[in-house]
Amino acid sequence: MRRYDTLLLDADGTLFDFNLSEKTALKAVLSQKGIECGDNVISAYHKINAEQWRRLERGETTREKLRVDRFLRLIEYLRGEGMPNDIEAEILAGEYEDELARQGFLFDGALDVCCGLSRQCGLYIVTNGLTNVQRGRFSHSPIMHYVNKLYISEEIGAVKPDPAFFFAVLEDIGINDEVSKSRTLVVGDSPSSDIAGGMNSGLDTCLYDPDNSFADVCTPEPTYKINSLDELFRIVGTSADA
Repeated sequence: MRRYDTLLLDADGTLFDFNLSEKTALKAVLSQKGIECGDNVISAYHKINAEQWRRLERGETTREKLRVDRFLRLIEYLRGEGMPNDIEAEILAGEYEDELARQGFLFDGALDVCCGLSRQCGLYIVTNGLTNVQRGRFSHSPIMHYVNKLYISEEIGAVKPDPAFFFAVLEDIGINDEVSKSRTLVVGDSPSSDIAGGMNSGLDTCLYDPDNSFADVCTPEPTYKINSLDELFRIVGTSADA
């Protein structure tokens, strides 16, 4: 018997390879400015960006500040590494977002899993992010053939893990009673965003942890933990060929 009818799927780090998209976009915009974008620069930006998004989750910054502040810090890093430049953070932010909106790399197997699950469940993408970037990235992705709707935090006006984000999604889908909520599963790679948000909204959760980063402990503890997306068939209670 199928246990879940509705899956709320995180995008980046779950279905989409955001690290590859980030790397590709950053290299493109910095190379246009004559700046070599080696692994050290990629790593520095990744850490800066991740921390900015964690601050947004905690309510310590805003989207508008985030989109510029991450590049102010990157520019400081470049200068500290002996790469002087006269780049304006606001301009770099816009150019980066335009380039990132063109990148939509899927993880291997994500398309097939969504295709199979869509035969039995309603699939919805729930993502934090900037609307122009996320809609640009997803608009040409073949995975959208199997997704009922895309929900973006900027459009909703609340950021995961805020329960207000999930409540708005549930209301729009029409999940308005405890039975239908009990048959809804949140799937994502972030304990602090996807798992905490789902739990605080009264939903079952599934942590996607392909590298076993949370093999020993995960706070908060999800309902399920998987290393491969195709494990979702077992959890949902269906098969890839259903």
